[in-house]
Amino acid sequence: AIPGAAYTCYVGPVNAVIQLIVGLRMRATAIALFLMITNLVGMGLGPFLVGMVSDFMVSRFGHESLRYSMLVFLFIYVWAAFHFFRAGKYLREDLGAQYR
Repeated sequence: AIPGAAYTCYVGPVNAVIQLIVGLRMRATAIALFLMITNLVGMGLGPFLVGMVSDFMVSRFGHESLRYSMLVFLFIYVWAAFHFFRAGKYLREDLGAQYR
């Protein structure tokens, strides 16, 4: 339950920031684009790539290949956290420009 909650804890703050940064007339479109892209990549491309890497590693790891394939893709979370941290440096400036 804890990893499941941690996996989705970014959704609320990201949706709120998107709503605050974009203009009033673009809010629905911005959220729709964000959700479309994250779902296409996360639910569409993600399992496909994990399965491909798992199939590639079957000869070496056998039935444990799926486990190691999923471990290979953990770097994506670190990469995303790095970019969230970098984007946070500009958030105050972006929000200030919106409300001037």
